[in-house]
Amino acid sequence: MKILLSVSDKVWGGKHVYMHALAVELEELGHEILIVAERNSEFSAEARRSNLRVAEVDDFVEIESRKELLGCGENYSFHAFVTSGRRDFSAVKGLFNPQAVSVLIRHSGFPLDDDVETRRSVESLDLLFTTSNEQRYNQFEFLNCAELSPDVRVLPSGMRSSYFKELEEIDRAAVREDLKLHDGDRVVLIAARLSWEKQLDSALRTFAQASSVHHDVHLMIVGGGPEEESLRATADDLGIMDRVRFYGYRRDVSRFLKAADIFLFTSQAAETGPLALKEAMAAGLPVIADAVGGVSEFVRHEDNGILVYSDEERTGQLLRLLGDAELAEYLGQQASRTARAEFRFEPRARAFARAIESAALVKRDDAEMLSELSWDGVRVRSEGFGGYLFVPRTSNLIEVGPEEFDLVANSVREDRPSLLSSGSAPSSLVSDLYAMGALVRAGAETFDHRERV
Repeated sequence: MKILLSVSDKVWGGKHVYMHALAVELEELGHEILIVAERNSEFSAEARRSNLRVAEVDDFVEIESRKELLGCGENYSFHAFVTSGRRDFSAVKGLFNPQAVSVLIRHSGFPLDDDVETRRSVESLDLLFTTSNEQRYNQFEFLNCAELSPDVRVLPSGMRSSYFKELEEIDRAAVREDLKLHDGDRVVLIAARLSWEKQLDSALRTFAQASSVHHDVHLMIVGGGPEEESLRATADDLGIMDRVRFYGYRRDVSRFLKAADIFLFTSQAAETGPLALKEAMAAGLPVIADAVGGVSEFVRHEDNGILVYSDEERTGQLLRLLGDAELAEYLGQQASRTARAEFRFEPRARAFARAIESAALVKRDDAEMLSELSWDGVRVRSEGFGGYLFVPRTSNLIEVGPEEFDLVANSVREDRPSLLSSGSAPSSLVSDLYAMGALVRAGAETFDHRERV
């Protein structure tokens, strides 16, 4: 499939990690991706480093940029448009057409504008993905209540297998030495954008109280943002500046995770599925997290982390972990197990690919799309009424009518799904064959049909 994938914002954040991983995985599955991003953005640069095809616009909200987007739409015949933010969705929706699948992946915990135009635009989508169940309910339940399109699904954030391998290769002792940490130093880590919604002034007060009891503990803050100067002033006022280190925006956050002992996550926003928190769990850190938004969907209190509901609880739980090494170790081990079992991104990317491919086949079961697929070891049997098609891998069986059976059987015999586009097979049958696992993309012959979103 030819897919236009748009990503707004010039700074790098969790959304950008997610969308970059998705683009790379889609390319590896054989899809042709065109990234549309803002000029001189971090995402554009990272996409180019990954050898993805990139088209740049100055700013998604500017008129001239919208004209540039029209050029993208004219130059390529896309099967799907995948948008990821408020601004790029607003701009790219002008390119949507009835023959292509229109998709929005909503990352933010802040709702879209509640106006007639925005609602109509959302209702016109074919697929809408959120990154948490809480976000799905709070932002888009009105679609279900009104029985309106689109199909709303949850596709949580996660990490690619390469990230887990990267963590394993980092030498904790060497990193701590590089960071000039002593053997007895314990480190609380915060990795976040330094903006108002992250409630980092409250995190500093939590640390100040904990460090007054435990004199060997230090706080590392990784991330940049508009609140840095104010946070430095707060740390100074609290008398903890000698225990707090600001590292600014870093691309090597995994090194800091390996050097740390506890991860602290604070926010007053309805966070959807913060990737930084999942990365900390993957690194085997015990996490203390504000129970906001979708955080409680993957952090289970006193099983693989600690959830808190107030500043006082956060302080108490940090003191608890600093004073109980056995509990901290247990929570870290459980967090790591959870990450490896539940946070892997490749299955999610495959499920996403199947969702948009299935939607596309309903719209246009043309030879170009079908030629990218293969029959996955199916069996056909002729009967007086037509016949059956069976998929051993999925144990799915479908009855095919007399008008379509000969065409399907011939297509299977020659292993040419593209033949389905030249005969009497309706798009609904093609879609059903794909949904049951009879038609698959080369390289995806796994149990992807069970990986639902």
